[in-house]
Amino acid sequence: MKKVLIVDDEPDILDILEILFESEFDNEIIRATSGNEAIKLLESDEAIEVIVSDFNMPNGTGGDLLKYNVENKNLPFVMCTSEFYEDFDESILEWLNCNLLNSYVQKPVDEELLIESVKQGLGEEIDKPSTNIDSFDYKRVKIDFLIKFLNENTNIFLKVGSGKFIKIIHEGDLTEKSQLEKYIQKGEVFAYLEEKDFQPFMNNLLNKMSRDIDATGSFSEIITVGALGYEVVHNSLHHLGINEEQKNYVNKFVVNSVKQLSRNPEMNGLLNKFYKNKGYQVGHTLLTVHIAYLICKNTSYSNVQHVEKLTFAAFLHDLFIEKGELSEIIDKDGKDFHDLSMDDKQIVSDHMLEACKFVDEMKIISSDVKNIILEHHEKGNGSGFPRSLAAIRISPLSCIFILALRTAHFMYFHDYPTEKHLLVEDLEANFSSGNFKTPFNALLKVIEEH
Repeated sequence: MKKVLIVDDEPDILDILEILFESEFDNEIIRATSGNEAIKLLESDEAIEVIVSDFNMPNGTGGDLLKYNVENKNLPFVMCTSEFYEDFDESILEWLNCNLLNSYVQKPVDEELLIESVKQGLGEEIDKPSTNIDSFDYKRVKIDFLIKFLNENTNIFLKVGSGKFIKIIHEGDLTEKSQLEKYIQKGEVFAYLEEKDFQPFMNNLLNKMSRDIDATGSFSEIITVGALGYEVVHNSLHHLGINEEQKNYVNKFVVNSVKQLSRNPEMNGLLNKFYKNKGYQVGHTLLTVHIAYLICKNTSYSNVQHVEKLTFAAFLHDLFIEKGELSEIIDKDGKDFHDLSMDDKQIVSDHMLEACKFVDEMKIISSDVKNIILEHHEKGNGSGFPRSLAAIRISPLSCIFILALRTAHFMYFHDYPTEKHLLVEDLEANFSSGNFKTPFNALLKVIEEH
């Protein structure tokens, strides 16, 4: 029987991937927690047919594993990672293109895309569990995993023959782990859930996978808790008509960005210093991400990659402003800027240049993010800074970000329900022409509907 090798340094993610694949295929699933461990398995096991691997791992990355695979096996390879595709080195992209069955799936995971990628890799070697009976579809799950992850009380079955199942746990009757452990002691490995119950179970696990943050720095805690800015964010999202489903969807991008940024010690230190005890920065960042998503959703920029780039920009755009009050200044033609000392004026004027330089040196995120950061103080009438760009010269993604940023700023300092007409007037006067036109109309639609 052909095997599927899954590789990730996070045990819970390995568990979740194993549950997902075992529900679809009878092929044996084997695991490794690093690129080097996976290479040893490939050297010793000729039955491995497909590799599904994370990229950033200690003791051998997914890139190291991919290189070995291309040079020695050239098996179908699924890169399942939170990294941006365009941020991979040219060598990684060349290796990914060495086999037509290779694919790239970005975390947060699209369940159907990941399954389809593995199916393509397995080709004729797919062993589909035959588990249909009485018009119900059953999905197999290791009993160990049910004990670990099952939170909902549901019907659980054992397979006793070809197409025959018996119910061992009735919905509402599961109260202790020992009720399932006894079947392991009898030699049973798998139990079965009806598909109607399996899908919510799987969705919960995929959500958990998206929430998991391996960063230990307090930056991740500050952002996920929301610090002093949480109440402002919560109320503002309510005013914009964002429901819980949308909120949870956007939070996946927040978690993913926190995770990636925190992996770099220098970046984590800077972010921790910047966000600690600064309610405006936290609330403003989170609110900007949610508003940017609302705009994207109503334009052609609604795909995952665009939202993720905007999320990164939200975290990094004011990174080199040490004084919290300076990050509240968004224009240079107002009294707040005029009253600053010369040194503080210089900080406000140049902070995006410093952030861009740092991001460029780190080489961990897309150049599009750097461009958004560079342009986030530009205005459609050409009076913005640092380059006084006209609306037609500001990139569409930057236009989305600028509109989201200014809307978040307004909601933070004004009574939005009674004063939102002032926001609309300002945006219409300064941010509705050129490349601002489409995202402005998308934002205006949201404002008018709520």
